[in-house]
Amino acid sequence: MHSLKRILCYLLFSMSITNMVAQGASETYGKRTGVPFDTVIPSSCQDSVVVKIGLISDPQYCDCNSEGNRIYREVLKKLPVAIDSMNKFGVDFVMNLGDMIDRYYESYDSVNQFYDHLTMPYYNVLGNHDFEEIADSLKPTVISRYGMPDFYYGFSVKNWRFLVLDGTELAAYSRSLHPDLAGEGDSLIQQVQDKYNNRPWNGGIGRAQRQWIRNQIQAAHEAEQHVILFCHFPLYPDSVYLNLWNSEDIIALIEDYPNVVAYINGHFHAGNYGFKNGIHYVTQAAMLDTYDKNSFAVLEVYSDKLFFKGFGFNPDRVLSYEDHFKAPFRFFLTDTVLNSTHHAGSYIGRFYSASGSAIRYSFSSESGDYKNEFFFISHDSLFLKTDSDISVFEEIPIQVIGVDCSCDTVISVFKLHYDNTLQNISHTQGGSFLKVYPNPVTGTLYVRLENPGNDKPYEMVVIDMNGNVIQKINPGSIEHQDGMIAIKIDDNIPAGTYLVKLSLPKQQDVYSKFIIQ
Repeated sequence: MHSLKRILCYLLFSMSITNMVAQGASETYGKRTGVPFDTVIPSSCQDSVVVKIGLISDPQYCDCNSEGNRIYREVLKKLPVAIDSMNKFGVDFVMNLGDMIDRYYESYDSVNQFYDHLTMPYYNVLGNHDFEEIADSLKPTVISRYGMPDFYYGFSVKNWRFLVLDGTELAAYSRSLHPDLAGEGDSLIQQVQDKYNNRPWNGGIGRAQRQWIRNQIQAAHEAEQHVILFCHFPLYPDSVYLNLWNSEDIIALIEDYPNVVAYINGHFHAGNYGFKNGIHYVTQAAMLDTYDKNSFAVLEVYSDKLFFKGFGFNPDRVLSYEDHFKAPFRFFLTDTVLNSTHHAGSYIGRFYSASGSAIRYSFSSESGDYKNEFFFISHDSLFLKTDSDISVFEEIPIQVIGVDCSCDTVISVFKLHYDNTLQNISHTQGGSFLKVYPNPVTGTLYVRLENPGNDKPYEMVVIDMNGNVIQKINPGSIEHQDGMIAIKIDDNIPAGTYLVKLSLPKQQDVYSKFIIQ
């Protein structure tokens, strides 16, 4: 359903199919599907990147001989390439998803040296290999060597909240770090005895940390922040033997909040992906595996999608999500007044929205009392289509549909009015009248005097809609040839609707309305 909607949205922005828009106006939807898509989006609808994140998982270095497809020493060649790529991509920060080393305490120095070349902050997640085969006396120093503020922590970038979880805290290999959690860890280990993920190299998250996660997501929701969680251990799909021991508890926790967009992890070297109840679960493939491939990724976060640029065994992924905090857009018309200066093809006003989103405007197909047939819409502007006498109407209602890049649809009714105050001054008795272009104008306004009768104007001014003179035109500076006059509009005049007034000898003044952008 949502894939069809996205295709429809593309069609609406590339073709004028008003009836289809009207039929879709009442459609509602929640979180979108997580199925990757390759939909072409019009350039006017392409958002800029909100946050850009470098992702590295499981370098798992040690000065060890290769074991199968684990080429430990080759990591010292792969890691500098990934670090250099992060600098060139200009990511906002780099996230290492755990298992920086495989074993041996001195391995930390070998890999940490490369991270010092990053030109942006980087953060670390704790993995099982960061503690396995490390002496208990040295384990308390691991988070300081990684520059971590704590075992788990959070931070915000550009109004996105990122939570770094510690999935190792209830495991046997980290027990010396959390003696107060020993009982809770033993209980969890007993609970998973018959589970598929009952492996000693997995781990679990304790009650206190779970409450912290809940508090952080709730605070982010109140601050209208989306949330991405990082951890070493996968949660979903549930068929993976490397999943966190209490993955079901964490899934249930984060599904309580609509602002959670994704959970990103390592540990399962082959990589993986799952989608459940509005949340994307992405497992990054390990950097360690294989001799000739390097695996890392750059995640670009947009206002409606996550774009993973994968390298090596990490595939490209485009994952859509619903902007939970997006306010319904409204749009407006800059001018709703018509008068005798308007003829077929005349500019009336411009549609705009405070949302800043690219919007396509079109008339609804509904008839009723609407006078849509009197007008036409080009891009974001309304023009008069007819030379019929519209002064007989007290008001002229039109119904317009706006569709943004997400296919959110708004229908608005505008009531235009005919102003008779210019009825008797727009045309002279001798038949002279003005045409102006371009309209709207920025810079120079060109005025053509039709049926001039006298080719020597002696006064020209720009006035506002209250009759106040805004700019006087020096007669000596007017370029006049074959009824064409070029007026340099004063840069200090604010945007709005104005009249150009031309006084001719022995004739009534003539006026024409124009818009300054």
